Amino acid sequence: MLHTALGGAGFLLPGVTAGAPGAAYSALVVRTLEVCDRLTRVPLVVRAAAIGAGVGALACSRASYGPRSPASSWSWR
Repeated sequence: MLHTALGGAGFLLPGVTAGAPGAAYSALVVRTLEVCDRLTRVPLVVRAAAIGAGVGALACSRASYGPRSPASSWSWR
């Protein structure tokens, strides 16, 4: 095993490999929460409308990735 051949240093590479993305994700979450805290001046209804518009735009732009509806397989012939 790698960790027995290298002693304690064998845990360093997997630790760094798992720890670096974890730290980056944690920093991203904290930064996102800070941005959201600054948006309190924007009325709640406006924020909700902006989020809905963003989700709707994403859904429209990626409609081909979603499940196929029965209506999309109908044939008029």
